[in-house]
Amino acid sequence: PLLKSRRIRSNINNYVKFEPFVGNVRRILGNGMAFSEGDDWKKKRRIISSVFHFDLLNALLPQMNKMVDEKF
Repeated sequence: PLLKSRRIRSNINNYVKFEPFVGNVRRILGNGMAFSEGDDWKKKRRIISSVFHFDLLNALLPQMNKMVDEKF
């Protein structure tokens, strides 16, 4: 798994999105992370990855459980 991960990260420009679809959606929604590619995607991914750190998510579990219990 580590080797595959390194291969994907080092060859990020080899993986492109289906342009006819992405081009149309990008015009409507903008060039967010879901529709970015290459270095632009990599930069956005680094920024957002800290938000999903395990310790931060773990600290939110009590609040998430409370909200689910209230709704259901």
